[in-house]
Amino acid sequence: MHRWGVALCVHDMGDKAPPRLATGRVAYVRLPGTNGRYAGNYPDHMLQDWANWLNAQIPNVRAIYAYFNNDVSGHALNNARTLKQIMSVA
Repeated sequence: MHRWGVALCVHDMGDKAPPRLATGRVAYVRLPGTNGRYAGNYPDHMLQDWANWLNAQIPNVRAIYAYFNNDVSGHALNNARTLKQIMSVA
């Protein structure tokens, strides 16, 4: 996949999630929530875990994208802000 520049979308789906693998020049994760599909707030320790993995990809990728699904309780925006803050401190 590196040869063709294809990025794998790493999707947080608990035990059904694909391996955490950055391919091509992009690290891309989708974080749909913690309580089923498109619901739930990510606690800081889970966001810290994702931040650690994403920061470890920086030497190998040109861009990092993290997509939080919009949920009815509005956690996505706060979770995105928290992940950004954690990554800038690490």
